[in-house]
Amino acid sequence: MACTSSTHLYVASKTDTTITVAWDPVADAIGYIVEYKLNDISVPSWTVLPQQTTNQAIIGMLSSDTQYRIRVTAICPERSCTSVSLIVNTLEFCTPCCI
Repeated sequence: MACTSSTHLYVASKTDTTITVAWDPVADAIGYIVEYKLNDISVPSWTVLPQQTTNQAIIGMLSSDTQYRIRVTAICPERSCTSVSLIVNTLEFCTPCCI
Protein backbone atom coordinates (compact mmCIF):
# COMPACT_ATOMS: atom_id res chain seq x y z
CA MET A 1 0.00 0.00 0.00
CA ALA A 2 1.39 3.38 -0.96
CA CYS A 3 1.10 6.08 1.63
CA THR A 4 -0.07 9.56 0.87
CA SER A 5 2.21 12.51 1.43
CA SER A 6 1.83 14.51 4.63
CA THR A 7 0.20 17.85 3.96
CA HIS A 8 -0.42 21.16 5.67
CA LEU A 9 2.84 21.59 7.55
CA TYR A 10 2.51 24.63 9.80
CA VAL A 11 4.00 26.43 12.81
CA ALA A 12 2.02 25.57 15.95
CA SER A 13 4.10 27.91 18.13
CA LYS A 14 7.50 29.56 18.23
CA THR A 15 9.87 31.68 20.26
CA ASP A 16 13.14 33.25 19.19
CA THR A 17 14.96 29.92 19.73
CA THR A 18 12.29 27.20 19.43
CA ILE A 19 9.82 26.22 16.71
CA THR A 20 6.99 23.72 17.18
CA VAL A 21 5.69 22.40 13.88
CA ALA A 22 2.65 20.25 13.22
CA TRP A 23 1.15 18.62 10.15
CA ASP A 24 -1.86 16.66 9.02
CA PRO A 25 -1.34 13.00 9.98
CA VAL A 26 -0.93 10.33 7.31
CA ALA A 27 -3.34 7.43 7.90
CA ASP A 28 -0.93 4.53 7.31
CA ALA A 29 2.24 6.21 8.64
CA ILE A 30 4.22 4.41 11.33
CA GLY A 31 6.27 7.52 12.08
CA TYR A 32 7.66 10.74 10.68
CA ILE A 33 11.13 12.04 9.86
CA VAL A 34 11.56 15.72 10.74
CA GLU A 35 14.61 17.55 9.41
CA TYR A 36 15.70 21.17 9.57
CA LYS A 37 18.54 23.38 8.38
CA LEU A 38 19.42 27.01 7.85
CA ASN A 39 17.53 28.40 4.87
CA ASP A 40 20.76 28.98 2.98
CA ILE A 41 21.79 27.27 -0.26
CA SER A 42 25.39 27.07 0.98
CA VAL A 43 24.28 24.86 3.91
CA PRO A 44 23.58 21.46 2.31
CA SER A 45 23.22 19.26 5.39
CA TRP A 46 20.02 18.70 7.36
CA THR A 47 19.72 17.99 11.08
CA VAL A 48 17.46 15.00 11.70
CA LEU A 49 15.33 14.76 14.85
CA PRO A 50 14.65 11.36 16.44
CA GLN A 51 11.77 9.63 14.65
CA GLN A 52 8.45 11.19 15.63
CA THR A 53 5.39 9.05 16.38
CA THR A 54 2.91 11.94 16.49
CA ASN A 55 2.16 14.70 14.00
CA GLN A 56 4.06 17.37 15.96
CA ALA A 57 7.72 18.13 16.67
CA ILE A 58 9.65 20.65 18.75
CA ILE A 59 12.87 22.02 17.28
CA GLY A 60 14.93 23.82 19.89
CA MET A 61 18.30 25.48 20.48
CA LEU A 62 17.96 27.57 17.31
CA SER A 63 19.59 30.91 16.59
CA SER A 64 17.46 34.00 17.08
CA ASP A 65 16.22 35.97 14.05
CA THR A 66 17.27 33.24 11.61
CA GLN A 67 15.40 31.52 8.79
CA TYR A 68 15.16 27.73 8.88
CA ARG A 69 13.83 25.26 6.34
CA ILE A 70 11.90 22.39 7.92
CA ARG A 71 10.71 19.25 6.16
CA VAL A 72 8.63 16.28 7.25
CA THR A 73 8.49 12.86 5.61
CA ALA A 74 5.95 10.19 6.55
CA ILE A 75 7.31 6.67 7.05
CA CYS A 76 4.94 3.96 5.87
CA PRO A 77 5.23 0.16 6.08
CA GLU A 78 6.45 -0.19 2.50
CA ARG A 79 8.19 3.14 1.78
CA SER A 80 8.66 6.77 2.73
CA CYS A 81 6.52 9.46 1.16
CA THR A 82 7.54 12.66 -0.48
CA SER A 83 8.30 15.27 2.13
CA VAL A 84 6.61 18.62 2.64
CA SER A 85 8.62 21.66 3.68
CA LEU A 86 8.21 25.04 5.29
CA ILE A 87 10.46 28.09 5.82
CA VAL A 88 10.24 29.72 9.27
CA ASN A 89 11.98 32.74 10.77
CA THR A 90 12.72 32.56 14.51
CA LEU A 91 12.16 36.30 14.87
CA GLU A 92 9.56 36.63 17.60
CA PHE A 93 6.33 38.32 16.55
CA CYS A 94 5.89 41.63 18.38
CA THR A 95 2.72 43.43 19.30
CA PRO A 96 2.74 47.05 18.09
CA CYS A 97 2.99 49.61 20.85
CA CYS A 98 1.35 52.94 21.16
CA ILE A 99 3.19 56.12 22.08
